[in-house]
Amino acid sequence: MGVRGKKLSVQELQLGMFVSDLDRPWHETPFPIQGFVIRKQEQLDQLNRYCRTVYVDVAELRPQSKVEPRKPGTSVGNVLKLPAIQIRNPRNYTHSESLSEGIRHADHLLEDLSGSLTHIMDSLKAGKLPSFARVAQGVQQMCESIIRNPDALLWLSRVQHRDQYSYQHSLNATIWALVLGRQMGLEPDVLEHLGMGTLLCHIGKSRLPRALLVEESALSGEDLPRYQRYVTMGAKMLEQARMPKVVINIVQYHRERHNGRGFPQGVNGEQIPLLAKLAGLVDHYEGLIEPRPFPFERA
Repeated sequence: MGVRGKKLSVQELQLGMFVSDLDRPWHETPFPIQGFVIRKQEQLDQLNRYCRTVYVDVAELRPQSKVEPRKPGTSVGNVLKLPAIQIRNPRNYTHSESLSEGIRHADHLLEDLSGSLTHIMDSLKAGKLPSFARVAQGVQQMCESIIRNPDALLWLSRVQHRDQYSYQHSLNATIWALVLGRQMGLEPDVLEHLGMGTLLCHIGKSRLPRALLVEESALSGEDLPRYQRYVTMGAKMLEQARMPKVVINIVQYHRERHNGRGFPQGVNGEQIPLLAKLAGLVDHYEGLIEPRPFPFERA
């Protein structure tokens, strides 16, 4: 079974359908995420105001091919069936700030938060244990900004001039995480934990040799497992700083994958905490849309 996009008029849409594309650019609509499940009548009304036709994902049955006998010594990938992610009693957020107001506030917020990350990385490079209080305050302000209007930080992060790659990647991934968490209806305190964990996912890279701070796909041999140690090192650093366990778990599990092919533990499915799943998703997505430049910048 595969998935294909089917073009429908907005009058044909129903609750439960997954909208994968629109007949106009996404940034011209109020939808913060490109692709979403229609869960409320309000979303249907918004689609009707902004679009005439959309594309929805539908299941596509494909004929099964003949399975060849497996040769000794080979392995077959397992399909892991998992229940859909559900949020108990999701919070229904509404816009309480205009886009222009949000951008004005977000501009200063990103500048302050970038300075906080720089302070942390400089402290770690000097062998000192940094104070995370300033970053925690910045993440709280990011949550408040996302709750008021999710577009401001998201759009600003896309056009802001990029400094060193790892800093900007962490900031952008955190914004994506908060927008996704808001869309899912996570409570504000849970959003703060998600934002804090996502922001600090790459902190362990401060302990890696500079030669390993390149595009991950360029590493092989002994270099790849040495690079992958950044996850465990980052989690241990946060343990030493007595960060909340939920934040440490986000860092510890953000590179694990549903099929068990992640690292460092190779766990799968429901063994991965929900917030770590979300952090891993946005971390990977940000890496796809904003890959490390070539020639590689050193973080």
